[in-house]
Amino acid sequence: MIVTASELLSGLLRRTLQGPAILFGFLLFSCNVAKKSFNPYKKFSPQQLQTDFDLYQNILEERHPSLYWCTPEHSLDKAFREAKEQIADSLSEYDFRKIITVVNSQIQCGHTSIKASKQYLKYVDTQKTKSSRLVLLKR
Repeated sequence: MIVTASELLSGLLRRTLQGPAILFGFLLFSCNVAKKSFNPYKKFSPQQLQTDFDLYQNILEERHPSLYWCTPEHSLDKAFREAKEQIADSLSEYDFRKIITVVNSQIQCGHTSIKASKQYLKYVDTQKTKSSRLVLLKR
């Protein structure tokens, strides 16, 4: 088999450019992939929120070592009921967290806290305005 110089050069050029072409294509594709932006005002359905609230309550009741140490069981049960009644409509993460924070404050345990999601905290950190993370609770 006789290979001409042009065929040899063509094959060499093709092999030489194959790696950079693949890399360029990958970089081009990765730049076009749009990142999902976080929407802090996204509302979650009452069913999703009820499920999350039930999970929160079950974890506390089954795993918290001193759930009723400072608050009688009937008072905490009342706080759970009242909070659950507030989840009748769709709520944002922030609004849902306010409801859970009220219940959490009834436990009076400094080791038990409610935190925002990582996406929410990242969103807050990227905002131009400085927002306070202070939550005022109704009594």
